[in-house]
Amino acid sequence: MPMQQISTLAGAAALTVLLLGPAAAQDAADIAQIGALPMGSVAGVTQNGDGNNASISQRAIASGFIDGQNQALITQSGNDNAAEITQEGSSNAASITQQGDGNEGSIKQMNSGNDFHLQQSGNGLSVKIEQFGAPAPGSAPVTVIQAN
Repeated sequence: MPMQQISTLAGAAALTVLLLGPAAAQDAADIAQIGALPMGSVAGVTQNGDGNNASISQRAIASGFIDGQNQALITQSGNDNAAEITQEGSSNAASITQQGDGNEGSIKQMNSGNDFHLQQSGNGLSVKIEQFGAPAPGSAPVTVIQAN
């Protein structure tokens, strides 16, 4: 069965991708967003079972400067798992949840207002975190939970 690849490039958009069942056997989702103020970018990927691989890249720009708000969510249940979120702008929020099997989570955030949550349950477990800039006011800038 061929790999199911989802790709998009959108300005100031919200996008959700859901891959389930036989079509998801070798699933992959690759989302790239370049947004402008005031909205920024919002993206979400949900994958259940088999090959799993998700990548979200967001860049919010305003008047030639990096700014704006980015929100990204990746949820993966079972099998080979790999998730990566890269955000550039202010007020970045990222979340990765992985349950079972291969697991690998990577989050990279640049500029100010960074906040993220990464939760992994069972099997391979791996985390890579890169954060540049100040955390969002009144929030915990990093939450990592791993359980095997």
